[in-house]
Amino acid sequence: LRDRRDEALTAAAGSFLVDGVRHEHETNQMPRVLERARDRFAIFTHQRYELVVSTSGGGTFVAVDSKSRTGLTLARLSDGTRAQLILAARLAFAEEAEHGADLPLFLDEALDHSDPERFHSIACSLARMVADDGRQVFFLSNDPTDAERFQSAFSEEGCDQLKTLDLGVIRGQAARVDG
Repeated sequence: LRDRRDEALTAAAGSFLVDGVRHEHETNQMPRVLERARDRFAIFTHQRYELVVSTSGGGTFVAVDSKSRTGLTLARLSDGTRAQLILAARLAFAEEAEHGADLPLFLDEALDHSDPERFHSIACSLARMVADDGRQVFFLSNDPTDAERFQSAFSEEGCDQLKTLDLGVIRGQAARVDG
């Protein structure tokens, strides 16, 4: 019994040390792009998930549930959460790749699978990018309620730089169809 207890204590101590080293490595050595993606994803999901990169399986993204600490691969996430994770990663990559140039972002139906709360969180995050960085964001949508939801988010963030264009009217075709 004593030998088994000593083995269990040694294994627990080893696991504790490995977890500490892993956490310190992720905190101190994480590339900026991953750190930005992690921050955005946490905001988009209201801190429900933490973005990590799996050490097995070729370094793929895993969303760790903050409460249960269960890791979910992209295939196991809902469509909306998966879209938010990918959007967070793409925004982070774009910011890093442009080297401070703040190039315009074009998002085409990027929030289709988002529930209203997450849509609002992402729209607020985009409003902060517009207000703080002077970045242009073009959001293309066929849903007329998206413009209203963006207006709400931009107003909440104190950003008055929202302009809505109806391409049907501009091209001399029928205006949007409500309902």
